[in-house]
Amino acid sequence: MALTVAGELMKDEGRRTSLGNEWRLEVTDATSLVLYRIDFSIAESAAVPRRLA
Repeated sequence: MALTVAGELMKDEGRRTSLGNEWRLEVTDATSLVLYRIDFSIAESAAVPRRLA
């Protein structure tokens, strides 16, 4: 489920997020204990055409 949510966030926000930005998605239990965390970093790739600002 967390990966599905992360994928939807990247799809919706990916075009508005700047290169070099980092963010994370934490999955917690009812007591706010972090069960796991997924870290993301936005980096330029030669395989993707560069966006014009």
